[in-house]
Amino acid sequence: MAEENDVIIKQLETKKIPVDKIKTSNLQVRVIDVTKGLEVFAEQIRKVGLIQPVVVYKKDDYYELLAGQRRYLAHKDILKWREILAMIIEEPNSNMMKKTISWLENEARAKMANKDKLKWIAEMYSVNESISDIAKVLGISQDEVKSAIKLPRVPDVVREAVQKGEIDPATAVRATDAKRFEKGVTSEKVGEDVLDLAKKMMQNNVTKSQIENMIEYAKNNPEADTKELLSDGIKNVREKLSLEFLVNDAKRLERYATSKEKTKAEAAMDLVLEGLDDHGE
Repeated sequence: MAEENDVIIKQLETKKIPVDKIKTSNLQVRVIDVTKGLEVFAEQIRKVGLIQPVVVYKKDDYYELLAGQRRYLAHKDILKWREILAMIIEEPNSNMMKKTISWLENEARAKMANKDKLKWIAEMYSVNESISDIAKVLGISQDEVKSAIKLPRVPDVVREAVQKGEIDPATAVRATDAKRFEKGVTSEKVGEDVLDLAKKMMQNNVTKSQIENMIEYAKNNPEADTKELLSDGIKNVREKLSLEFLVNDAKRLERYATSKEKTKAEAAMDLVLEGLDDHGE
């Protein structure tokens, strides 16, 4: 076991230092996508503060940055803050040691497991955090947040696949809708079928508009299997249809829509389709 004197990072103190007194080292191990998503990351810092200080050492009249390049850039370029919390250490005795420190700091930040991430989104939403605020704090899209919130209604086996990272939450929810699965009503045995569809949707790179077509197709063809949904379903195209009503007809349509708890557009579509069915179309 390493003794305290053997530790390569010898911390002197942690305090706020001027941002303009920091220079970035050319020994940083992170050189790809350094500024990717920096605006979102900065917004996270603005919201909750800087949780982990940057790591620097004193060099003449400035500080050399060893770890925390994105935190530093967020403060300097996006937030325009004058000070940043920094751990000040003794200057390492070689460039190899400096680069090792930079690598260790980056390697230590393992990506959060999907299960933990989804659980935290649900907890944030349960205490009335808005979807937009959750998205900003976590650096994800609002659609991702909405899908995560809807996960409790997907089959158990599908939710487990999402937690393992096998499929994304949005695909899980849309496959559930396409298979017309209802939690507590539909048997969980259908879950395997939903999971199969979700995986094939991802394998075939099914677009969002194709998924919407598929869900609409499934409503009108409840017996459609996975193969049919991925062929005829994604080709199902909704065309706009303009209808003109007399005042009395419009009022009748409105009453019908209210009684069926539908929008007027949905009610009109139902009546048109019923008329076609009556004529054998």
